[in-house]
Amino acid sequence: MATPTYTLIGSTVLSSPASSVTFSGISATGKGDLVLVAETDTGAGIGVTQLRFNADAVTECERVTMFGDGSSATSQSWGGETVEGVRNSSDRVFHRFEIMDYSATDKNTSGVYRGGAAGNQTLASAFRLKSNSAINSLAITTAPNQFQAGSTFYLYQIVSE
Repeated sequence: MATPTYTLIGSTVLSSPASSVTFSGISATGKGDLVLVAETDTGAGIGVTQLRFNADAVTECERVTMFGDGSSATSQSWGGETVEGVRNSSDRVFHRFEIMDYSATDKNTSGVYRGGAAGNQTLASAFRLKSNSAINSLAITTAPNQFQAGSTFYLYQIVSE
């Protein structure tokens, strides 16, 4: 059985607040999956974290999400939505986006998300992009707040040979 290899292809640790972090120049000839791992803080208030692909203003997808806040749990499905993560709060939030077979152009790209904040919610979702373009850039964004200094972002390529 092949052993997966994680190759770090980009990382950012914010030294000042920013509303987005972009990883561009992702090789479309690469094989395997992408994993974006982030630990973010948006300061006070609630913001929405989203993942954008290939510099699209809006990345449309189908997604199924389940989430809980410690006292209740629910699930929902959406179409035409962007890929979203945990709604940030004043807690640090852990995000893990996995994008499967990112360079394939013969099918829609799919992926999974898992994330959580200790004082807010835990969320998991599966998504399928409405495009079959190879992924060459990823942007993780938040609004209306900004990611605070000290937020970390790591993009890995996973190859199994």
